[in-house]
Amino acid sequence: MNTEKANQASQRVLSATKVLWDPFNRDIVWLIRNQHLDTLNLLTGTIEQRIASIDDFMFDGSRLITLTRGKDTTLVKTYTRDTLN
Repeated sequence: MNTEKANQASQRVLSATKVLWDPFNRDIVWLIRNQHLDTLNLLTGTIEQRIASIDDFMFDGSRLITLTRGKDTTLVKTYTRDTLN
């Protein structure tokens, strides 16, 4: 990864409110920044937005679980590994 990409990736991770390693790929980090769930590829420095407008997330085995809070509701969604690729 070149220095410019590394600096951009570092800034993205530092400004994230939550960061988790991908349970199946050690080169991928998942992070929430400004209520967007993104993936950061540590090898290439590329960042890909996966889901907009979420408040929290976690992994449960091969599933990704997201949480979005509304004024009077909370929405929980589950994504299988197939839908994330």
